[in-house]
Amino acid sequence: MDSIDTHQIRVTVKMLFRCKDEVLFYSTPEGVRDFPGGGVEFGEQLVDALKRELMEELHYKLVDIPKLVDVKSFTPEDRSVHHLIIAYTIELPEKIEFTWHDTDASPPSDIAFHWINKRDIASQHFYPNHEALLLKACEM
Repeated sequence: MDSIDTHQIRVTVKMLFRCKDEVLFYSTPEGVRDFPGGGVEFGEQLVDALKRELMEELHYKLVDIPKLVDVKSFTPEDRSVHHLIIAYTIELPEKIEFTWHDTDASPPSDIAFHWINKRDIASQHFYPNHEALLLKACEM
């Protein structure tokens, strides 16, 4: 009999909002820097998951089909989970001042949104996968 594989794969969808030469990210007091989005539920289509996550977290209704930025895959040193990140981008005609609405994840007051210019991305010390996604979204 085969042994049961206890390794997990976590599939997430992320949105990189762009406005002119800037992209959006959020930060927490604990130092987390990420993009809106979240986990794909079993059987859920990727864009449907993105729409659901954006509505849950930001009360943002995604109408247009976003462009695929890239797919990143990584496993942390503890090999606890294999992450697969599917990132999309959409161009906004003007900046939106987002607020966090998903109180299950964190109190809204703990999340701060930031628009960042391409030339300032490297100075923010993002995880390498996140930095690569931001830079690629800026080029699209």
